[in-house]
Amino acid sequence: MSTPKADDQCGHPRRRQPGGISYSGSRWFARRGLAIPARRSAKWKTTIQGVALLLAVMPPLEDADLVVQACLWVAVAFTLVTGAQYLLDGGRATSATGSKSA
Repeated sequence: MSTPKADDQCGHPRRRQPGGISYSGSRWFARRGLAIPARRSAKWKTTIQGVALLLAVMPPLEDADLVVQACLWVAVAFTLVTGAQYLLDGGRATSATGSKSA
């Protein structure tokens, strides 16, 4: 049986915070009652990430560092671009609803 974690220095109970920028961003927009649909580029990003990771763990490509690194960097680029698009879309949706942007 585990004991609950102690409060932090300010007296607030400690909670596990999920990580990830997209999750944090979605919670920020969700608090304002906004739903931001996924763009086609975000769906491509997910596919590219999956392919890049698949290539990174394939035994036949064990010695093809350049190919694997190139695929992983393409996935990183797509992640950064679609993340920026998501934040911009959320900002536009927030300003379109009349809420103050933070």
